[in-house]
Amino acid sequence: MRTPLTRAAALLALSPSLALAQQKQDKQEPTYAAGPAAPANKPAEQRDSLPVVVYSVNRAAERPFETARSVTVITSDDIRRRNPRNLMDLLLESGVFMHQSAYGTNMVPFVRGFDGKGVLILVDGVPVNDAMQRYDANLIDVNMVERVEIVRGVGSVLGSEALGGTINVITKHGPARGETGAVHAFLSSRYAGNGAQAATGRAELYGRTERLQYRGGFSYQDNGDLRAGKGAGLLTPTAFIERGGNAHLDWYVTGDKTLSVDGRQRELVDPPRYDRYADGSSLQWLEPKADRVGSVRFEDLADRRFWSALRVTGYAHRREEGQTRIATNRPTVYSETPSVGSTTGANLEMASYVGAHSFVYGLDVSTERIHSIRRDSNMTTGVVTTSRGLYTDNSTYATQAAYVQDRMAFGRFVPTLGLRWSRFDSKGYENTSAGEFDITGSNAAVTATANALFKASRSVNLAAGVTSGFRAPNIEDLATLDQRGLGYEIPNPGVKPERITTYEAGVKVARPKLSANLFYQYSLVTDVMKRAVSGTYKGLDFFDLNGNGVRDANEQLIVQKVNFGESRFTGPELDVRYAPVPTVSLAANYQLVIGRDTKNDTYLYRIPPAFGAASARWSPAVSHQPWAELVFNYAAAQHRLGPDDLADVRIGADGTAGIDVLSLRSGVELMPKLTLRLAVENLANRLYAYNGSGIYRPGREVVGGLQYQY
Repeated sequence: MRTPLTRAAALLALSPSLALAQQKQDKQEPTYAAGPAAPANKPAEQRDSLPVVVYSVNRAAERPFETARSVTVITSDDIRRRNPRNLMDLLLESGVFMHQSAYGTNMVPFVRGFDGKGVLILVDGVPVNDAMQRYDANLIDVNMVERVEIVRGVGSVLGSEALGGTINVITKHGPARGETGAVHAFLSSRYAGNGAQAATGRAELYGRTERLQYRGGFSYQDNGDLRAGKGAGLLTPTAFIERGGNAHLDWYVTGDKTLSVDGRQRELVDPPRYDRYADGSSLQWLEPKADRVGSVRFEDLADRRFWSALRVTGYAHRREEGQTRIATNRPTVYSETPSVGSTTGANLEMASYVGAHSFVYGLDVSTERIHSIRRDSNMTTGVVTTSRGLYTDNSTYATQAAYVQDRMAFGRFVPTLGLRWSRFDSKGYENTSAGEFDITGSNAAVTATANALFKASRSVNLAAGVTSGFRAPNIEDLATLDQRGLGYEIPNPGVKPERITTYEAGVKVARPKLSANLFYQYSLVTDVMKRAVSGTYKGLDFFDLNGNGVRDANEQLIVQKVNFGESRFTGPELDVRYAPVPTVSLAANYQLVIGRDTKNDTYLYRIPPAFGAASARWSPAVSHQPWAELVFNYAAAQHRLGPDDLADVRIGADGTAGIDVLSLRSGVELMPKLTLRLAVENLANRLYAYNGSGIYRPGREVVGGLQYQY
């Protein structure tokens, strides 16, 4: 028979809504800390509203200290203090490298050297990766985020295609811990002057009754032209609009059963690709985007014969990616290439407890259909020509998976074993100007995880594990026809899946004043998918823009996704926090990945340099008193360059310069319901860009924000 505490843990395991679990088990649930605990007399503004647990590792609620993986949790308190403009700002200081092609769009996270399809992104446990171009992290509104869980390393059981890691974004659901009442309101504003020049507004309604819990909100952000650091000045055009909303409802059918409904929408209105203007190739290049997701989830925590907890989730996801262009060499032609991916999916998951064994098992299925065309409008004659878009039109991509995991507890030794079977089916045929391509195919594999935690003492845990992963080519890998950084990409239906095996080991420390995590990972990848100069288009090895049959200076070589040999990724990861006195907290993180093409003995493309962040925070344990934090973001110069880095104008033969950016942040609770945030980001007005980015980061900016809660 399960105790109330065990029941609370099961609910946490099956629901990304930590607030829901808190409401139902507030008296029994223990309070965990990722590091040194905050003094009990600190005002609510300076304490996390929820216990620091992570469920994205083993599908069960655990302290990060008690998992055998390299884990970072960004708490609600972290988010309030940082007052970020977008998700990129939030992730950069938490050990996730980011690059962006343009200001506010194409924000791509790197985890252990993998980006795009190699990083699984979830929102409340629902995947947002799809078969099109890599997911833009700015399609997730940071204003709706309660916390973020970052798990480094192959997902395997959670998702075999997560080769580098998993980022699970958990949104706000209902009132915060300790709040009661049917109706509450939350208003926030953020203004950044000089550098990012962005004004943001957010409004939310939320509350709970005996049977219902709800939260909904709308966000709007007006981004002016970006002003970069010293020497660069105003970058034009970079201005655009962001807007969206989200809503969540929990209905407690009974004490054990909950039905949840969730929906969200996000739009990036015509963000310009500044790099395409700066290189002179375009008179206009805009990339409008929209993301719409709806989900329904049913959870049953009643003890049954074959399970102790059950969750069923269904979701629908529609992502729209557009491009509108006027090329410099075709000034009278206005081109639009809209692409729409529509995905429906479901997950059935169960948990059971047998002696020292905690089992999680389930099924995942999804189906996606992609529509993609191109419309060229002659602005002189008015003639509109329709042709092939970025991907094979009306192509489909389907996934099926079954998994089981057993987490055991034998005294100090806690091993975890898991298996996942995954199958990926692509379908599509075309005989167009791009050529004749049939991308119909199927790939399947079984992946496994075996890791263990050894409790060396009450404050020291040792961890080690080996995990395998498998990523099948999706529609973007198989069927893209588009201009890329390295060349003009054409489809390659023959590309094969890539596979990874990761070995990792680490030590975790959790003392009253000190917490630390140190891991080292070694990964081998075979049949790596990458873009390379390969193939021909209309009989030529370059894209002939003007049709003269001769490669001119601005005409790119033809590239394709191909498989090449074997790659190796190695490097350490460190995260440490120290509180010498209750009012002072010091923190630092460090990440280094070295990626090598072992076949050709060269470095891999666009691997981040060593990077990290350090901070010192003063938080007096007195209500309404101000707090202050000094933050240092750094990255080493990147001179470990591969052949593709040398060919990429965003990196080039000189590599990327190092980064050292200092920021000062503070806040004060003006009254119990009103909070003020002030910050000066990039104090020294550094001119810098992260490796592989197509645009600089903001220069010195003064940021202010108000939050009102009723």
